[in-house]
Amino acid sequence: MIGLDMEPNIAQINLEAAKRLQVTGGKVANCHEALGTVMGRLNSICELIEQECRNKSLSQGTLQLLGGMADEYEVLKYKIKQRLKESY
Repeated sequence: MIGLDMEPNIAQINLEAAKRLQVTGGKVANCHEALGTVMGRLNSICELIEQECRNKSLSQGTLQLLGGMADEYEVLKYKIKQRLKESY
């Protein structure tokens, strides 16, 4: 999406991932396990974004795009943590 003049739609990406999980017959033991898996993936993505932002050759626009993505992921991570706390 970078360089295509389109902003990533994180909600749509998550919905697509859920559909693919259903199609592949993926099994999840419970909600906590699923959310834990999502948190692990989000942490990995945020680490990758941080690494890329250290790249000196990126344009200011790309840095802003990556920063915006990281902000959205941090909000999502916070919401998941809150949901996990509520369910106990």
